[in-house]
Amino acid sequence: MEAGELEIGRTPRARYVYDADKRRMRKVVESAATTYFFDGGNVIADHDGSDALLASYVTPGLDANLSMTRGQDTYYYMRDGLGSIRNLLDVSESVA
Repeated sequence: MEAGELEIGRTPRARYVYDADKRRMRKVVESAATTYFFDGGNVIADHDGSDALLASYVTPGLDANLSMTRGQDTYYYMRDGLGSIRNLLDVSESVA
């Protein structure tokens, strides 16, 4: 794994760890750690530093996220005509 650090001033603020395929596997910002879990090239879950689930993703293909669930809340990605994500909707269809 490769690691990189972002420094602001003289204090390291963030640390990123990448695998051999250059996918970000872990980030630590200040003292908050996030670990990413993949299915092929798709992130399917984020876990915190205690290995508790933060979010899970439904992704049928690379960069084709359909939804994200955080806790009991599910959000849906809305795309424009070019395929760019423009909004994130909750189950009541309100912009999150």
